[in-house]
Amino acid sequence: MKIIITLKYLFWFNLFLLTSSCSNLSVINNRSNNQFEFSSLDLQQTDNDGDRTWDIKSPEARYDNSRGIIRSLTNTGIIYTNNNPDLYFRSDQSTIVNDGEIFLLEGNVVFNKLDDQNSTIKGDIVRWNNKKKILVIDSNPKGVINNSKITSEKAILNNNNDQLYFKGNTNITRSSETIDKRNISITSISFLNGYWNLETGSIYADGPVSAYQTLLNDQDNKNIMTGKSVSGNFKYGNIDINDCFFKNRSRSTTSEKCSLLSKRYFNNIKTKLDTITDPSTKRFSYIFSENESTSREKLIFSSSNKRVKTILEILN
Repeated sequence: MKIIITLKYLFWFNLFLLTSSCSNLSVINNRSNNQFEFSSLDLQQTDNDGDRTWDIKSPEARYDNSRGIIRSLTNTGIIYTNNNPDLYFRSDQSTIVNDGEIFLLEGNVVFNKLDDQNSTIKGDIVRWNNKKKILVIDSNPKGVINNSKITSEKAILNNNNDQLYFKGNTNITRSSETIDKRNISITSISFLNGYWNLETGSIYADGPVSAYQTLLNDQDNKNIMTGKSVSGNFKYGNIDINDCFFKNRSRSTTSEKCSLLSKRYFNNIKTKLDTITDPSTKRFSYIFSENESTSREKLIFSSSNKRVKTILEILN
């Protein structure tokens, strides 16, 4: 494993403890026998086959010779997968240890998938294990895509399969401006643990699940839902609460699915959903309702055995 370091300014010397080959450094100030300050850090790591694993840049860095640790400020960098740029990151500061095997990012940490700029991962403290290709977000983890946000107590990204696991109390929130632009539609879904695949956009979590929909200016009037699991796709804009019970202040129903569908969902599938009625039972296998003057989301109840009761004028 090799680390190539470039730091510009006064004079050059070889650093033997950090890498298996000689690396060029430029020292601004030798603070003591064991610590050095540098400027314009440009650090690149490759594996034993010569493939790039990560890069990091910083305008200011310090090297502790006795501990073999590099600390830097205002960082930007790239993590590579199969020698191709995969994740862009930035942070307020970083600490690099064990020949670059592990680095710690702290303060306003942001990761973006380079092939999907709409997907963002954030946190306050993030650890990257280069050997395992695992990213651990220990403090204030958050995933953002389009108008959806998911937060939890802890998150772990397995960069081998693009799976982002959320641990502990987890919440999905989605908000959008109403069509008349006079209000904000808010959806909130809570559960324990779950995952989001950054490549496909799919999400899943076992229950119990609790959720509500409301308008920012009318939060006393809520659609409340509970279920056994949640699934869907952030990229397409659909979230399903499975084995769902729904109620608001005037009506209630049970359903195999309560589907929360954003306008993005309908733009993607480009199909029309029709209401299917069973005249003999006066029940709907699909119930579709939207107030075009107040909503950009649709709420659909679906059931293969037509167990869904009739509900009209659903507030979304």
